[in-house]
Amino acid sequence: VEQYFICRLYNSVPESLDLAHDLPSVTNSQKVSLDSFATDVKNLKEGMDTTQELLNDLENKKEDKSNSEDGFDYDTRLASLSKKHEEFENMHNQSAELLKEATEEFQALCAYFGEDPNDTSPQEIFGALRDFTSRVTFCIDQVTSKAKRIARRKSQIEWKRLSGTYSMLKNDKK
Repeated sequence: VEQYFICRLYNSVPESLDLAHDLPSVTNSQKVSLDSFATDVKNLKEGMDTTQELLNDLENKKEDKSNSEDGFDYDTRLASLSKKHEEFENMHNQSAELLKEATEEFQALCAYFGEDPNDTSPQEIFGALRDFTSRVTFCIDQVTSKAKRIARRKSQIEWKRLSGTYSMLKNDKK
């Protein structure tokens, strides 16, 4: 039944079933875990907070040991670590923004398919889409293969007919 409907649709509007082209990242999207991503972003934020506390401690030590002769260059070290901390904080902010966007997009996709985003996951949604596109692609392959066999058979029949006509004409000339 599935193959029949796909055949009819393919024969009417073939470009409507170019799912591999329209949905190229379905397989990769299935591997996304928003929960893992959210946990990673949260852990990164906690690490950033801890790093900020350590930088504050280092700043305080710098002030306490401004005349220290221990050879430790607090200014250079603090500037270097502060710069790295700022870079990592920017990465965290970008990650948090990407998580927010991915979550909103997933919720919109769930709403489109009538699914509750709290009761499903990207693995389920994109797994179903991947399975569907695989079945459609398989059916299209079957339909096109059958069409090629029919065209080849018609060509063979036409060749035989023309060959027979040619033979008849050749025999008539004798």
